[in-house]
Amino acid sequence: MNIEEAIKNKVSEAITQGLEIELNKLVNSLNTISSALKKANEDISLYTVEEVSKILKSNPNTIYSLIREGKLQALKLGRYKIPHYELDRFLRDNLGQDLSEYIG
Repeated sequence: MNIEEAIKNKVSEAITQGLEIELNKLVNSLNTISSALKKANEDISLYTVEEVSKILKSNPNTIYSLIREGKLQALKLGRYKIPHYELDRFLRDNLGQDLSEYIG
């Protein structure tokens, strides 16, 4: 083996090691993303108006009023369904606010 072949071998080994390190980083990142997506999919729960009214300790008519006025977003799938993340958003955005005008 001459010097050129030895240099080529060392360069090839260094490139291979560098690629393996970067590939491992990418695999770890993909695993993290995959775990986050699985958790996000598990968190997509849909509540009925009645369930939300129990959670908020209010009358179902109040929930319908909040939906009509656009304060609480809902899906109309036969009956209204409110996603868990939307209920979380509503609570965050309205914490400390007087919503008595929506009481049915």
